[in-house]
Amino acid sequence: MLVKENMALRKRISNLEKPTVGIEASCQVVAKQIHQDVKHLDQDQPWPPLPTELDSYSSVPSSVKSLLSCLLPGTGEKEQQLRDSFCMDLVYAISHVKVKTSKHIILAFAVKSLTGNVNLIRILNRFGHCVSYSMLDEIDTSLCLHKLGQDGGITPDQVKPYVPTALGCDNIDRLEETLTGCGTSHRVNGIAVQPRVFGPELPKPARDVPKSKQRTVSVSLPALPVYAVGTRCGPPTRSYVEVKTDICADALKKNFIWLLCRLHSATNQSVPSWTGYNILASNSVDVIPSVVSYLPTINAPATQMATVHEILLQSEKIMNSLHISNMSVTFDQALYCKVTEILWHIETGFPTLCQDLECFTPSVCSWV
Repeated sequence: MLVKENMALRKRISNLEKPTVGIEASCQVVAKQIHQDVKHLDQDQPWPPLPTELDSYSSVPSSVKSLLSCLLPGTGEKEQQLRDSFCMDLVYAISHVKVKTSKHIILAFAVKSLTGNVNLIRILNRFGHCVSYSMLDEIDTSLCLHKLGQDGGITPDQVKPYVPTALGCDNIDRLEETLTGCGTSHRVNGIAVQPRVFGPELPKPARDVPKSKQRTVSVSLPALPVYAVGTRCGPPTRSYVEVKTDICADALKKNFIWLLCRLHSATNQSVPSWTGYNILASNSVDVIPSVVSYLPTINAPATQMATVHEILLQSEKIMNSLHISNMSVTFDQALYCKVTEILWHIETGFPTLCQDLECFTPSVCSWV
């Protein structure tokens, strides 16, 4: 009887041990398969990693995605973000940082931009969450050299040729806190606005920046040449241009209807304001967000004529690089006064640039 009980107990123990051995073996098989899939990934990634091509840096094997889908089930956005983050961490760690994912590049740039703390980036790198600070400098330097090698760094990468473009410039001073109040940074920033277009794109130029350990760029910033406008002169005579189109006539009719409705009942007003009325009247038109890109900063005060002349020169270069016949450039009130003074003095200069005055400042002044 005792022998039979011992045999039954041994059989139960063996049955309990079999699933454990099977699970461990299955886990080892899955781990080896994932390791092989990551090793077979293409490690020759394009250099330097452009912001518009970071999706190609997120290649994750399907086996890794399946594993994380079982470990973190769910269809919510939070679960998906965690799965993507863990997948990139596995690829980055298994490949011994040879395969750089978009998370590890973007996180390092984000931490540097928000905090500027080198030690924080190094801590995150030691835990495998982002690239090292030295690699971050190499990527930043390669992007700078790549941009300077195209057209001197004037035209942003997001701007597409043969598409109508509008520029906007404004003086933005940093006004650092100094003991004497002098030595602050004066600069002019600009943006380029284009309508979003869909369809095939022109092939981009090949990258001629070799992958190296270079982490600094020595660029000499030449001083802007002195520009003398000369004696002030008034605006040239302009011929009267009469514009009559169906679009203008339709807009005038809508504005007239809105004005009558607003005046009909001034006490119990139920008609929205001009902006709200036009939104309701044009709600059938699909609004597509435009593409906004930042232009290179001009490190010079906007109060100098040389800076304003440089803005016009760079605007003309951007227009020529985009292969468009004309372009609109919007200025604030301070820059607009100097631009008109230059254009009035040079009758034949910059004929394809149309200068505009931003509407915010004049509207506020008239309201006050």
